[in-house]
Amino acid sequence: MDHLISRSPWNGDEVARIPVHLTAQIPALVDRLANEFPTWSRDHSARRAALERFASVLGEARPRIIALLMREAGKNQAEAEAEAELLPKKIAISLGAGLARTPLALTSAGEPQTVWRPRGVAVVLGPFNFPLHLLHGLVVPALAVGCTVAAKPSERCPGLGALYGDLLAIAGLEHVCQVIQGGASVAQALVAHPAVTTVAAVGGRATGLALARTLSARPEVVLALELGGVNPALVLADADLPAAATAIADGAWRMGGQRCTATRQVHVPRAQRAALVDLLVQERLRWRPDGTPQGASGSLIDATARERFLAAHAGAPGGLLRLAGDPTARFADSQCVDPLLLTTDDSGAR
Repeated sequence: MDHLISRSPWNGDEVARIPVHLTAQIPALVDRLANEFPTWSRDHSARRAALERFASVLGEARPRIIALLMREAGKNQAEAEAEAELLPKKIAISLGAGLARTPLALTSAGEPQTVWRPRGVAVVLGPFNFPLHLLHGLVVPALAVGCTVAAKPSERCPGLGALYGDLLAIAGLEHVCQVIQGGASVAQALVAHPAVTTVAAVGGRATGLALARTLSARPEVVLALELGGVNPALVLADADLPAAATAIADGAWRMGGQRCTATRQVHVPRAQRAALVDLLVQERLRWRPDGTPQGASGSLIDATARERFLAAHAGAPGGLLRLAGDPTARFADSQCVDPLLLTTDDSGAR
């Protein structure tokens, strides 16, 4: 049996040694989910009761979830607490406003309506930056409308994936939602199974392209992708600059920038540039980590991510000049990085 070994971004200690599902095991796992689908999809009341149990289980496990989010995913305490808090709330929203807004059956024969139709086995591929929240955020609606689910957490957070699987089992949901550990080969084997009707993934551009190519000959499979973006902030001439600086800093440096919504560019009129830069230099100090989970910002996911950060910001990346921050700075025995403030030039062109 192969294993995924997870190490803490804070100190490099081994967090978990989790068995990996071999690709040869995938067909049987998906077949079981396909066999469970007809029963699960028929009984709305049973689904609601099971998911409400799951919400209760997640609430009771909150301390364990927070501790592992900090230790394995490098979250600071505030971010770990916020992510853990979202898990039962997602179930409440999905069973409440989500299903109310889009019912499971037609409510009249007249007006056009949108209804849910459970499609079969859904594959969910989760990311490392919100390893439970974004995985769970796709799993829950699929289960709520009657799909069965093969959930593959990020291979960078196998301990959190294992914990999620344990909590599903406690709630009595393991027969309709299987947590399947592994890397790209496991994802490929899941997506290739003919019983799969839906694929939902959170990741980068390469992941999206690979999935689109794989499923190009199967248009009947619904493919939903969340791939992030390059997010600009536009500061207008009449902006409240202190408020703008606070919002920009929060967007750019929270979680070490490991968010799909992270602010990557700021466009500002020449006349406001100097004042905004001064404010951002000060705001940057509030987001400097201290190498502990109690600091202002958490760690990068692992040493490899920090090495990529160093390589990307060596010298003048893309011709940019560094106004503040040191990419080589170390913060205790962690993979935390210094928030950087870069500019296209130093003459106020942008």
